[in-house]
Amino acid sequence: MRRGEIWRYAAKGPRGDRLVVLVSGSGINSDDRRAWLLGVEVTSDDPGDLLAVPLPGGRWADASTLVRVFRRWLTEPAEMLDDDVIERIDVALRAALDL
Repeated sequence: MRRGEIWRYAAKGPRGDRLVVLVSGSGINSDDRRAWLLGVEVTSDDPGDLLAVPLPGGRWADASTLVRVFRRWLTEPAEMLDDDVIERIDVALRAALDL
């Protein structure tokens, strides 16, 4: 698991299955002892938010949807984003968190 990867997330509860981009550091993501990671949700519709970053395939990563991700519910990697897109997500997260 690496930062910038899109994963299928089979969350239990009302929100169910969805895609997330891992945004926690790769060192954290690769440490199997850590049950919780950080991600942002991927949507197929433009959320119309300044913090939304366009992704390949007409999808969007919305930095305003920073979520805790339970590692065991990540079912399969979907794709790895390129460095330029990851940087745009970083900028959006810094703006969202005022860093």
